[in-house]
Amino acid sequence: MLHRRSDLERVVHELTEDQKMKLSEYDLKLIDNAKIMSEHIQKAYDFSVSDHPLSEWWWHLDLVANGKSPFNLNVELEPDEVK
Repeated sequence: MLHRRSDLERVVHELTEDQKMKLSEYDLKLIDNAKIMSEHIQKAYDFSVSDHPLSEWWWHLDLVANGKSPFNLNVELEPDEVK
């Protein structure tokens, strides 16, 4: 799951506006469930060894769950999309 989210981040500039909105919705759901998800993921992944940047906050979900990781969720709309 963490790898797939990173894959999406690498191509986020290629997503449609609807796809970006859907990705943001799913990110918010993950953040909302960060504690449960980090506990589940910790069974297979040690967050303390993550060398991913904080901008890829999903690799630091344990910190997010504890309110210790600053992160931004930005949804950028193209000028034509804003009405």
